[in-house]
Amino acid sequence: MAEVTSTPAADDVQEPRWRQGGSVNELPAADLATGTPAAEEAEAGVYTGYNTMNMALAVPADGRVVACDINIDFANIGKPFWREAEVDQKIDLRIKPAAETLDELLQAGEAETYDFAFIDADKVNYGLYYEKCLQLIRKGGVIAIDNVSTGSVCVCVCVCVYTR
Repeated sequence: MAEVTSTPAADDVQEPRWRQGGSVNELPAADLATGTPAAEEAEAGVYTGYNTMNMALAVPADGRVVACDINIDFANIGKPFWREAEVDQKIDLRIKPAAETLDELLQAGEAETYDFAFIDADKVNYGLYYEKCLQLIRKGGVIAIDNVSTGSVCVCVCVCVYTR
């Protein structure tokens, strides 16, 4: 067995650009998505696409992330990173109100087929998104809701769906 005599210095190891950065606020969805055996995921609120990319990294090669946003300009910020991370083919970006996309998924017969949903869009519609995601999530799936205000504190809330 060969002995390792040296390892690269931390400064010599270059992370891909898409692995660099990210605030603490962006990590819960990625961690939760990675912790679930998810093949189908939905995200209401893409913003710059950091969580979208991490969710796509967590799904298998044939998995899919349906990403909903109303602002293509913000979503376009993430697209080069999605390509660099080689997950762009897993992301189904839909630029329209999230409620419309979630309704389309339900009308297409996709109820109870999603493993994970992440809600981080316009806060006034959180209840609506939650109700629609609850219909999309399979038994045992997870819904994560970011930036839920509890007065002066914002938290990430997770709901594991065990029964219908």
